[in-house]
Amino acid sequence: MIRWPFTGVTVLDFSTLLPGSPCTLLLAEAGANVLKVDKPGSGDDMRSYNPRSGVHSVNFGLPKWAITLVLYSR
Repeated sequence: MIRWPFTGVTVLDFSTLLPGSPCTLLLAEAGANVLKVDKPGSGDDMRSYNPRSGVHSVNFGLPKWAITLVLYSR
């Protein structure tokens, strides 16, 4: 069985524009568990740039988990 360099490493991806997605894609392909943290309601800003094609989200988001965090302060 192949052991990838980042096997067992968890990466939190808080990026919202283009540079973060390809970087975390490379980490995921090297074995890291990538958790994409999206904004409540709208998600990643890159999804809205070309509404006819979600190619960016599909290509760079495949090997990642995604969650939305709603944080409140009182």
